[in-house]
Amino acid sequence: MRRKILNIQALRGIAILLVLAYHLLRLEEKFSPAGRFLPSFMRFGASGVDLFFVISGFVMATVIRGCFQDRNRITAFLYHRFTRIYPLYWFYTLVVLGVFAVRPQWVNSSQGHQFDLFSSVLLLPDERLPLVMVGWSLIYEVYFYLMIALLLCLPEKWFVRSCGLWAGTIAGAGLLQHYGGLTPVRPFFQLISSPMTIEFIAGCFTALIVYSGRTSWGRISLAAGLVLFPGLTAYLGSYAPEATLGWLRTAVFGGPSVLLVYGVSALELKCNLILPRVFRWIGDISYSMYLSHLLVLAAVGRLWLIFSVPVLWDNLFFLAAAASLAVGAAYFSYRFIETPLLNWTRGVKRNNFSSFSSATCPMSS
Repeated sequence: MRRKILNIQALRGIAILLVLAYHLLRLEEKFSPAGRFLPSFMRFGASGVDLFFVISGFVMATVIRGCFQDRNRITAFLYHRFTRIYPLYWFYTLVVLGVFAVRPQWVNSSQGHQFDLFSSVLLLPDERLPLVMVGWSLIYEVYFYLMIALLLCLPEKWFVRSCGLWAGTIAGAGLLQHYGGLTPVRPFFQLISSPMTIEFIAGCFTALIVYSGRTSWGRISLAAGLVLFPGLTAYLGSYAPEATLGWLRTAVFGGPSVLLVYGVSALELKCNLILPRVFRWIGDISYSMYLSHLLVLAAVGRLWLIFSVPVLWDNLFFLAAAASLAVGAAYFSYRFIETPLLNWTRGVKRNNFSSFSSATCPMSS
């Protein structure tokens, strides 16, 4: 069974809305002269990234079915994955680089306007954030894809055990760090030992469970996810914001994300329960929104500094404008930049990699 699960795309939409909510709160904290209108628990919007990681693992375990130990299919897998991420990311890297050339004080102020251009362009682990700051999560995605490509070289029957060994290695590294005082000092080792990888692996296992037909617990899982996801993540965001990294984040953000992904996918396959179409539409433009929304919010913030007045309606106006412009810019990017770039890369594949034409994995959007 290889059907595309519509609810997974809808969850993408929910994930990017969570990220947008988190950055709207940060926008208000930074630019509002009248104090804060948005509640502090909106910090839980950072959990949207964790939900994205679980979704990514689910999608990867879906698209690699039948692609093991086939060099052409493994190459096609990497081509599809990298061309899905890099072209649009490079476009926004050029945009931010242009802004940096004109107004360097506007770029990466949280780290002293410093960045490594080589690492930023290639999405390599680095001590500093990439030029496009949200690119830090894409570094994880590239790492995930490379690891999946490595596992594709093994027999398919070993996939579950290999993922288990991968997760066990990360857990072992976590125990050494906690009890043995071992601290990874290089960005590469910080990446490969990060507990956030567990969320991706959990997404892989979730897909294997769903596609094996074990969908009976969909309602319970969805109900638990709907209770725990906002509850635990709001607690972590409101009362323990300093603990939003590491294993605590993986447990509090990642666990309910797994419940939601299993719940909505199981119920779609078992009961044909489909989430509202608007979330799928936002899911379609989610990658464009992820890369562009900080640029839009930064522009609104600059205008806020100029035209702000210390009253509540001022906050409401600028926050509503920022959210609306973020969605509008994302749709424009998806329609006129992302989609043409994706079509062009697919055309390059058809014209120059004809050997893959009969041996490609079923790619998801």
